[in-house]
Amino acid sequence: MTRRHLLPNALVAACLLGLAACAPAGNDTAAPAAEAPAEAEPATPVNEAPSTPTPAPADDTAKPPVDIAPDPTLGLSKWNGYGDTTFGIDETAFRNAWGGDLSNYEFEEKASCFHLWPKGQKTSAELAFMFGDTKFARYSTENPKLTAPGGGKIGMTRSEIDALYPGRIKEEPHKYTDGNYLRINEGKNVLIFETDKAGKVTEWRVGVEPFVGYVEGCA
Repeated sequence: MTRRHLLPNALVAACLLGLAACAPAGNDTAAPAAEAPAEAEPATPVNEAPSTPTPAPADDTAKPPVDIAPDPTLGLSKWNGYGDTTFGIDETAFRNAWGGDLSNYEFEEKASCFHLWPKGQKTSAELAFMFGDTKFARYSTENPKLTAPGGGKIGMTRSEIDALYPGRIKEEPHKYTDGNYLRINEGKNVLIFETDKAGKVTEWRVGVEPFVGYVEGCA
């Protein structure tokens, strides 16, 4: 074999070696690392219509009270007065509390004891207010429509009065008739029913001593 045949073979081998060095690394090349998935953004809340609050129950106490004028048929009789009036107030305070027109006995001298009563009554005895020592001290009535404290009324029998005021009645003989006085105490205030011979109530009064015991007006 001559030398001219060796040179090309050497060149071919060198070229083969060079190509091997330049070739890519095939499967030995590491794949790029996978990127971590991006965090999901919070969902945007859907705009909902605001809920309508449940209305609170109506407060009846907030309503202004109804002003009712004094009416003798509505049970305004009290142990310590009548309607908006109370025993012990003077005439000016009484008139202001009553709020209506009042008359007084013409024959009475307006001194330490006198009477007032609502204008428009047929008689003063329907409902009369006595002032003793210039203070409201008693009220009396002969009106069967009015009710005494505790429920007593004109026309009731003795047994009916006993049922309304059990164990509280002190009986005294009437000064001028065959009837009686039925006396019921409520502290310093006194209710007296006057009865006829048959035991039926003919009139009644409420007041403080000594005025509640007077049987002839201011005497």
